[in-house]
Amino acid sequence: MIFAYSHTARSRRLAALIIAALVVALLPMLAPAQARAAAPGYFTAIASAQSVEFGGHRYFFADDDRHGYELWRTNGTAAGTELFIDINPGDADSDAIRDITAHQFFATPTALYLFAAVCATEACSIARAYVKGIYRVDVGARKLVAVSTGTSYDVIANLGTKALVLPFLADRLSVFDAATGKVTELTGYRKFIWDSTHPDTAATVVKGVAYFPAEDPNFDQELWRTDGTQAGTYRVKNIRASSSSYPRGLVAGTQRLYFTADDGFAGAEIWTTDGTEKGTVRLTDHGTGTAGVQLSAHPPSMVTVGDRLYYQAFTTASGLELWTTTGTPASVKMVRDLEPGSKSAQIKHMIRVGDRLGFFRPGVRGDDVWMSDGTSAGTVRVLAGAGLGGTPSQPPYYRSIGTEPAVVNGQLVYARLQGLNHDIWQSGTKAGTSTRIARHTGLSGRPTQLLPVGSRLFYTVPTQERTFAPTHYLPRFASITPVVPKLTTTPKPKITGTALVGRTLKAAAGTWKPAPVALSYQWKRAGKPISGATKSTYKLVKADAGKKITVTVTGRKSGFVTASKTSSAVTARAVLTKTPKPKITGTATVGTKLKAVAGTWAPAKVTLKYQWLRSGKAISGATKSTYTLKAADRGKKISVKVTGSKSTYKSVSKTSAAKTVR
Repeated sequence: MIFAYSHTARSRRLAALIIAALVVALLPMLAPAQARAAAPGYFTAIASAQSVEFGGHRYFFADDDRHGYELWRTNGTAAGTELFIDINPGDADSDAIRDITAHQFFATPTALYLFAAVCATEACSIARAYVKGIYRVDVGARKLVAVSTGTSYDVIANLGTKALVLPFLADRLSVFDAATGKVTELTGYRKFIWDSTHPDTAATVVKGVAYFPAEDPNFDQELWRTDGTQAGTYRVKNIRASSSSYPRGLVAGTQRLYFTADDGFAGAEIWTTDGTEKGTVRLTDHGTGTAGVQLSAHPPSMVTVGDRLYYQAFTTASGLELWTTTGTPASVKMVRDLEPGSKSAQIKHMIRVGDRLGFFRPGVRGDDVWMSDGTSAGTVRVLAGAGLGGTPSQPPYYRSIGTEPAVVNGQLVYARLQGLNHDIWQSGTKAGTSTRIARHTGLSGRPTQLLPVGSRLFYTVPTQERTFAPTHYLPRFASITPVVPKLTTTPKPKITGTALVGRTLKAAAGTWKPAPVALSYQWKRAGKPISGATKSTYKLVKADAGKKITVTVTGRKSGFVTASKTSSAVTARAVLTKTPKPKITGTATVGTKLKAVAGTWAPAKVTLKYQWLRSGKAISGATKSTYTLKAADRGKKISVKVTGSKSTYKSVSKTSAAKTVR
C-alpha cells in the first residue's frame, strides 16, 4: 500500500474535506471493477468474522497483495473465488477496516447491504477520507450503490427486511428499513447496553422480534424488545424493581428467548421469555443465596437446539457440568455427570449440529467429540480423540468465527493439531461418522476461517516463506459429504438343513447390531437370485440339483449404511428313486466265489461301486461285484456294500445281509 501524509495538520484536514466531498458526490455511481481477478494464490489479510453468505456465495473483504483491501466472494471452489468489486481500483484499500471501523454486512431475502467506510479513489485512501455509510451491493452490476452516507453503524440484529443498528457514538438503537432506505431512531429508553466482549449475544431475534438490554429513564437496566417500529419497542418486564436486573447472554430458541438476569433474590440466574411480561420467568436457582449461577467462562456458555437450552453450570457437588432446560423450571436438569464427583467436565466449543448439541472434551492425547440429544443415554462420544490431537481453544470472553468449529452440510467441521500436522476433520451425530478432510504441514499457524458455503467449506491456512516474513493466507476448499455410519455387527449367515431336492434349507442370520436391524433374504442358485426366494427358508427344487446354493442377508437401519453378507455355498443334490439292498449269491466256504446282486437302481443310469466287508470292515482290493473267499475269511461274517452315484444326485450306499464263512 502507498500512504502519503501532508506536512501540517491543517493541510491534512483540508485535503481530507475536499476529497471526502468529491467522493460523496461520486459514491452513488461507484463503478464496477474493470476485470474479474482469478482466485488468488494467497491473501495478506482476510476478514472472515464480517463475511456473509448470500445467493450461493460468501462475501468478504480481503487483500490479495495486488488490489488492496477489496470485496471478494466465493462459492466454495477455487474457480468460483473472485475479486467481486474492486471498489478502489489499483492497490489502494477501499475499506477502512484497518484504519477506522470494521465493515458489516446485512442480508435481506433479496438484497445485500454493506455498512462500512469506503473509498473509491486512491486520493481518498491517501487522505484517509473514507466515507461512512450504508451501501447496497448491486450483485448484477457488480457495484456499490450509496443508500445513506455520513454515519457509520454497527449491525446489532437482522429483522428480515430491517436491520437493528447502533450509530457510531450513539446511545440509542436505530432501524434501517431496506424498503425505504431510511434510518429511524428508536426511543422510549435511555441507553442501549452494548456488550462489546460478547457482541453475538448483545441482541437476539426470536420470531421477528429483537430483544436487547437497555437502560430505562430511571437508569435501570432491563430487557427490552422491538419489532422495528416505535410502537413495538418497549420493556418486556421490570424484573428487578427500583434497580437493574442486568440481562445478558441473550440466546434465541425457536419460540422463546433465554438470558441471564438478577432479580435481587437469587442472583444472576437463567431466565426465559416468550415476549410477554407474564411469560418472562426465572428457570434456575443454581447459586447459594444471591450468588447466582456460575457459567463457563469459555463462550459460548449457552447454546440452543430448537427450544432446548444447553448450558454449563457449576455446583459444589458436581463441578462444572452440562445442564439443559426446555423453558420451564421443572425441565431443568443435569444432562449427564460427564466427570463424576465434584470434578468439572471441561466442555468446550458447544455448537448446534442439526438436532443435537456438539461439544469437545479432553481425551487421552486428543480431544473427544461428543453429541447430546438432551438425555443422559443420548449423550455419547462419537469420536475418541486418542492420538488425533487437540482442538484450538479460544481465550475467555472472546469469540471469533475464525476460532470456532463450523457446521457445514449438517456436519461438525473443526481443526486439530497433531504434532506438526494441522488437520481438518468432520463429524456427524453418530459414532462412525467422522473422517479427516485435509492435512496441512509446515504452516506458521493453524487453519482458520472455517466458513460454510452451502455444502462446501472455505478456509485459509497461514504460511511464511521465512522467519519474520509476512504471513500469507492460502485459500483452501473442501466438499463436505456426510459420512454414513456402518452397522457395527454384520455376521456371515449360515445355511442349515440337508441340501436335497425337496428338502427345506434355513438361513441362520446371526445377531446384527446396533439393534434393531431389519433383515431381508435372497436365495441364489449358482450366484444368481432365485425368483421369489426371499424368505429365511427355501425348499430345494429339481432345478437346484447339482448347483451351488447360497443365501444373501441384507441388513437395513435408518441412518446407517446398508450391509449385505452371503453364506458359504452348499451343493444341492437330487434323490435316487430306487436304491435296493444288494444280495449275495454263492456258498460261503473258503475257496468259493461269492457274487453281489445289486438290483435295479433308478433313475438310470446309475454308476455302481462295490466294497466287500469282513466283519464290517473293508477288505483291501475287494472292489468288484465278485469275491473269492480266503482262509482269512473262515468264521467271519462277509457282506458287500454297493454305492450308487449319478451326476447331480446324492450318492447312496446300501449293504447286504452278512454270510458266515465255514
